[in-house]
Amino acid sequence: FNNAFITDEAVICGSRGWYIEEKLQDTPSPTDYEKIVAIYRFVTNNTEYDYTNLNDKNYALKYSAYAALINKTSVCQGYANLMYRLCLELGIDCRIISGIGNGGPHGWNIIEMEDLYYNADSTWDAPRAQINIPYDYFLCCPANFTDHIRDEEFDTAQFHAEYPMAESDYVGCEHSYSV
Repeated sequence: FNNAFITDEAVICGSRGWYIEEKLQDTPSPTDYEKIVAIYRFVTNNTEYDYTNLNDKNYALKYSAYAALINKTSVCQGYANLMYRLCLELGIDCRIISGIGNGGPHGWNIIEMEDLYYNADSTWDAPRAQINIPYDYFLCCPANFTDHIRDEEFDTAQFHAEYPMAESDYVGCEHSYSV
């Protein structure tokens, strides 16, 4: 994974966190689930995969939350970075996981709900959301996320003790773009 970092990224993502909070304004005391749905919906509906710069090794911006948010294009790391930053902005613990997906390097998130972590892949769900097909990769347990293989550092006993994964998909999750 590329460690490109844009210094203004946190400030910009913070302003989008505010935007998402504004969207939740009609929901008195939104739950963490409602916040996560709003973030996921925002990311999947507003970001497209950056095929144009995918193989351009000199274009590091494609890995950033900034590119996903402002340019509305990024590779999987940009999607995962944006999910990470927006979740943290709204007080939800989230981690970026790197590994293999579809046979190549890939990144996604784990998100905490009720003391357990769930997999979420906004990159793979974005095309589905944009044509109103239900999500397949939203708040999934590892047993239902088998096409993702974690890098070794994210699959140790110590990591799993610190970030315990749920044994089933999130109960309140309908795997739908309209959740």
